[in-house]
Amino acid sequence: MEKIYRATLKGDVESLMGILDSNPDLCIDDAKFTSFRRNPLHLAAMLGYIEFAEALLRMNVQLASVSDSQGFTPLHLASTRNNTTMVRVLLDANIGACTALDQDGRTPLHLAAMRDELKVMELLIENNPAAIFQVENNRHETILHLCVKHDKLEALKKLVDYLVYAPGPNSISTNSRDIDGNTILHLASESRQMKV
Repeated sequence: MEKIYRATLKGDVESLMGILDSNPDLCIDDAKFTSFRRNPLHLAAMLGYIEFAEALLRMNVQLASVSDSQGFTPLHLASTRNNTTMVRVLLDANIGACTALDQDGRTPLHLAAMRDELKVMELLIENNPAAIFQVENNRHETILHLCVKHDKLEALKKLVDYLVYAPGPNSISTNSRDIDGNTILHLASESRQMKV
């Protein structure tokens, strides 16, 4: 597994194929690295190795559904980086990961909003608009709450604009309350975010 780990860190598809060809009993599904028990696709998603990720997914598309010890799928990790190509590759492999929850009840869209990754947010919403309405489990925070808590004004603007024009009934709004009864206006006032 050490050789697979080294190939993964370099994004070296040729080395990975060589290792697997010379060790037919070796199963890529069993490879878990770091204290967070991440598979090679998790690492490729974090490091931005598109070709490596595509090679892994050709071997086993189910790798896109695997969560690490923190509940992160590869899409969660890719959503925090400004790499829409990687996000597209992972969405093509498993569009259901858009609504997968990490251990704190956050989706990849939540994480992208918390980092102001606007292009990634657009891509995630385009592929699964329902992801915007998912409420974080532990604190009952909406994606709007997370934007304010992490001082991400541009992400907040984009989401509010989307909610204004979203078809059908919206399950979240600027008046949604977290577990403590706070709306985003309460949070913005408390942290003196005047632009919000």
